[in-house]
Amino acid sequence: MMQSQPSSPRIGTLRRRLRTIGRAALDTFWEEVQGQGTPLIEPVPDDDRHVLVTFLWRGLDVETVVVISPALSLIPRENRLQRLQNTDLWYKSYLLPSNLHFTYRLSVNDPLASAPTLTREQVGGRLLVGHADLLNAHPITTQTGTTTWTSSLASLPKAPLYPWSAPEPATPAGSVEEFTLFSARLNNERRVWIYTPPQYVPNGEPYGLLVLFDGEAYRCGVPAATILDNLIASGEIPPMVVVMVGCIDIGTRTRELACHDPFVEFVGDELIPWVNQHVHVTRDPTRTVVGGISLGGLAAAFVALRRSDLFGGVLSQSGSFWWSPADEEWLTRQYVRAPRLPVRFYLEAGLLETRPVPGRDGASLLVANRHLRDVLEAKGYSVHYTEFVGGHDFACWRGTLAEGLRVVGRWANTKSG
Repeated sequence: MMQSQPSSPRIGTLRRRLRTIGRAALDTFWEEVQGQGTPLIEPVPDDDRHVLVTFLWRGLDVETVVVISPALSLIPRENRLQRLQNTDLWYKSYLLPSNLHFTYRLSVNDPLASAPTLTREQVGGRLLVGHADLLNAHPITTQTGTTTWTSSLASLPKAPLYPWSAPEPATPAGSVEEFTLFSARLNNERRVWIYTPPQYVPNGEPYGLLVLFDGEAYRCGVPAATILDNLIASGEIPPMVVVMVGCIDIGTRTRELACHDPFVEFVGDELIPWVNQHVHVTRDPTRTVVGGISLGGLAAAFVALRRSDLFGGVLSQSGSFWWSPADEEWLTRQYVRAPRLPVRFYLEAGLLETRPVPGRDGASLLVANRHLRDVLEAKGYSVHYTEFVGGHDFACWRGTLAEGLRVVGRWANTKSG
């Protein structure tokens, strides 16, 4: 957990200027902030690995302001901004890694502002609390099912560049077509998007296939189509077809992606046959990959465990391998007990994903991913494992997906013997 650091030099200077020249100092400060944007980012003397990040809010009729971010503590009272004297300025500073991307929201008069901890249900609800920072010019919009929310994006001075996630006007664009697919097995209907690469042809050598859960997230918070276009145009990956499977709503997602056998049946018996009817893709499992974010990563590894005859690869971004109906890290235990399968893995997790899941005493997401990696490697699986500087955050996944696609691209380009 990052240690709070309330001594921002700029806030200190403002405090002194308020004593000497009064209100004019505050007006000048807000003018500067309007021009520079937020949060404030200041260097730390003799420490180039961290910077001081200060969140700001402007308001008078306010009782509390809380910053909500995957990069910070889950305890609301640890993230309350404080008011500067009797002004309209609220602030709080943190010492954060200088190579961090993160998103955040600001919650005014937060009902949980004094809560000493959160339940698991309250943690999920925090996504929708508050709103983007009005002084930050870099919004990022995310969607799960029909629920959409906008956060603010911050990239600290040494954060890695993510050029693949920005559209390039000269880069040929693939096609994304939206469908509606009814599942008799699940008795529900969802949106599905199919990405076909530039110059797609429905004959000849079939394309490698990647199936991604949390389709709305890969259409919105993580611009998968743009990343694919850029990587294909640069020759980093071969042309491939990507199917993005939507969620219905947050509650249905939580049920279906948590190692749910009926969902596996939907994927294997309904989705894949439907995909084969619509696009020219391989039926070779060594070139067919399933993936997702968070619970989507968990579901991908579970689908591969049950249907390795269809999927020979897993792409997991911050997979929720802590999940369990009874035993901790249930899916990892299933891989321990099962014979080794012809499945390859790309696993990634954030170095700030270190907090235990609320309501449980088990491993954090980062530790659970390391456990799964160790189990898979001990059993002889091919595992590409990486850790990024960041939390459970779309700000990170929109950049790290490119590395996952490079690995998947090599698999999708492999012809079976």
